[in-house]
Amino acid sequence: MAAVAADLLAWFAQTGRDLPWRRSGRPRDPYQAWVAESMLQQTRVETVLPYYDRWLAAFPDVGALAAAPLDAVLAQWQGLGYYRRARHLHAAARTVVADGWPHTVAGWRVLPGVGPYMAAALASLCDGVEAAALDGNALRVLARLSGEEGAVDLPAVRARLAALATSLLPSGRAGEWNEAVMDLGATICRPRKPRCGDCPVRGHCLAAASGRAADLPVRRPRRPQVVEDVAMAVALAPDGRLCLQRRPDDALLGGLWVFPDPARLGLDPAAGWPLLAFTHVFTHRRWRIDGRLHPIAVPPPEADDLRWVRPDALDGLALAAPTRRLLAAAQRAQYIW
Repeated sequence: MAAVAADLLAWFAQTGRDLPWRRSGRPRDPYQAWVAESMLQQTRVETVLPYYDRWLAAFPDVGALAAAPLDAVLAQWQGLGYYRRARHLHAAARTVVADGWPHTVAGWRVLPGVGPYMAAALASLCDGVEAAALDGNALRVLARLSGEEGAVDLPAVRARLAALATSLLPSGRAGEWNEAVMDLGATICRPRKPRCGDCPVRGHCLAAASGRAADLPVRRPRRPQVVEDVAMAVALAPDGRLCLQRRPDDALLGGLWVFPDPARLGLDPAAGWPLLAFTHVFTHRRWRIDGRLHPIAVPPPEADDLRWVRPDALDGLALAAPTRRLLAAAQRAQYIW
């Protein structure tokens, strides 16, 4: 076990990725590490990098984030997807300002949006806690090292891999080990076409020895996507204002502004001028969106979740991706400008 850690850490010392949230030294700055880990959930490093820089420019510390309005926070997150992460960051920032930074895995788990993997990663990186962080990269590396043939999304298999990860932790270097495993999974031990010839721990890997690295890990079949037909009304008032509806916080695209369902405005979904039909894909759901322009002579009144906005005042709102696509289509057709 010690040889695996020694070989991996030696490789990491020479080839570890130069990422902005790693430049605060060790231990890691908790705010920067927490923001980075939140953004990196289900999102590639290359995608996160520009968002991370813009986020720190807008909210340089946890106090600035806690004091910001939610709309400003969601607007900074536009394009990253999985917007619940941004809402969790905002809510957790207010908890940290009130109670201080956590210093244990259990303490991190109390914060909104911090699951077992992130809690272990942050506790090890920021406070040196001896905890193994098991994300998708780590599970893949461990399954291949051990030749695990059970589905890694089964609890019993995860428990075995968690025990293996704990046994591999080098004393006093848990944070460094966790980052090394992440880098190995992201750059060498990839999901497809693993680069076994370049792997620093190939000599310890049962999957490489048996020529089965590309076949592991095993996962259960994914459930099929749910397809849903969604009508959106680009409602246009005589003075050029557009109607937007804020999605409920616990719904898909929660907290973001979308064009409302025509029924919400008392409109016939089949009426209006066809503007754009397209598909918007979530993890387990697919929306087939029919967007139509509806000129409205007498705009319905605003409500808690309903707002009439001029096109030149949209920049301050957190707009969902379907909203931006329909706006662009309406501008191309010169219905709005």
